[in-house]
Amino acid sequence: MLRELEQSIRGLLRSPAHSGIVILTMALGIGATATIASVVNGVLLRPLPFRDPERLRMVWQRAPGVGVEEDWLSPAQYFDLREKVQGFEELAMVFGTNVTLTGDGVEPERLGALNVSSSFFDLFGIEPVLGRRLSAEDDLPGAAVKVLLSESLYQRRFRGDPAVLGRTIEVDGERLEVTGVLPPLPLDKDLLPTLNTVPVFDLVTSLPIEDPGITTCGSENYNVIGRLAPSTTRAELEAELLRVAEGVVQDPGSLGAGLEAGGEYRLDAVSLLDLRAFVRAHPRR
Repeated sequence: MLRELEQSIRGLLRSPAHSGIVILTMALGIGATATIASVVNGVLLRPLPFRDPERLRMVWQRAPGVGVEEDWLSPAQYFDLREKVQGFEELAMVFGTNVTLTGDGVEPERLGALNVSSSFFDLFGIEPVLGRRLSAEDDLPGAAVKVLLSESLYQRRFRGDPAVLGRTIEVDGERLEVTGVLPPLPLDKDLLPTLNTVPVFDLVTSLPIEDPGITTCGSENYNVIGRLAPSTTRAELEAELLRVAEGVVQDPGSLGAGLEAGGEYRLDAVSLLDLRAFVRAHPRR
């Protein structure tokens, strides 16, 4: 083997130009391999920072009958899923948007905000570092909207003063009571492709839904995320989602109105792990 190695080295020295090409090719190959390995680790292998992340699902509605590949859901569809689908241990509704924080004698600041149902905290296992999270009472029609601050915003804008709890701050011209401060949210635009692209979430607000939004489709702009019950099979979940879709197509205000449930219109539950990998490979424009 040493003799063969010696002959190879002599051959390379006799043809420096050829040797340079060989070395460059090897370097490019090694670099490409390292890059692919890095992408695979970052996109596919790095686990999500949540309990049992493989059980998390994003629910999409798809309507090939009218040329819609993927769309968000309405609050009415969220409540239907909560009532009729036993395959989810927990469900949460989320709406991502941009808001303006004003008042308190400082310049207005544009921020990213998540409007969420109170179940969001149980679903992702997120707890405030200060104050309280949202409760079921904050979801009720007529409830005053509450807000939680990100820890970075709390430190930067309010100088880490715990007296901010219970105070109101002005968000888009409305006074909202601060109930808590959150740790850095392990969520991004890949995991939550919201209607508005929001790279960083500095505020989390409650999401009381009024009638007719509770019972009638129309505002189909909300992320609905669920955690599968441990014993749920794919076939069982698909059957339950089909039954919900059969009700959706009867609603004249829905995307699926008048379409055939299961064919022209359906509801799909996509793994958040798969969604993250897909979105990073096919960024939304």
